[in-house]
Amino acid sequence: MLIGRSTRLRALERADLVNVVGWFNDPDVRALIARSSPLSLAEEERWFEAQLKSTTEAVFLIETLPTPRAPARALGVCGLNRIDWKNRSGVVGIVIGAAADRGRGHGTDAMGCLVDHAVFDLGLHRVELEVYADNAPARRSYARLGFVEEGVRRQATFKGGVFKDNVVMSVLAPEWRARSPRSAPSSSSSSSSSSSSSPSPPPAVAARARSRRPRR
Repeated sequence: MLIGRSTRLRALERADLVNVVGWFNDPDVRALIARSSPLSLAEEERWFEAQLKSTTEAVFLIETLPTPRAPARALGVCGLNRIDWKNRSGVVGIVIGAAADRGRGHGTDAMGCLVDHAVFDLGLHRVELEVYADNAPARRSYARLGFVEEGVRRQATFKGGVFKDNVVMSVLAPEWRARSPRSAPSSSSSSSSSSSSSPSPPPAVAARARSRRPRR
């Protein structure tokens, strides 16, 4: 489990799929992600079964931190996909399900946990994402975390009857280590190894991957 300031990430389980389907069938959520068609529970279950053995993708359920007065509550999902172990890179994505939970810092906190995991636990050097150019709140959130806008894929996605620009953003391991409170000598030494020596998938990724390409 990955613990942040206000959220925690855990591996997605079969029992979580009903929540995920509900989130991705919300029109407000679908307006922010690549998927346009409704999602069925049967489709989600097939995806879940197909991805159990993946070593290049991992998806997590985002929860609030439990307190003595309130148990953990599901907020959304985030994931790391297209992990390239040779080049030590990966792509991240995130969805906060309920409108009431957006704009409260949960997404920023959860994404910070995810990038910490990518850099410190998996040894990735480059973490990237794409976001719609008109999604100003998300772009601000990623920029606060240290993601740099690299360029625009012009009219790359056809959505709602119009072509939308996708902004490519990334953060590199040295940049992330300089910002993250999790920085430690052991993390620096592992990340500074030669680029010709690529890390192998950690056992936790190989054994418990719960993955998808997060739908922006």
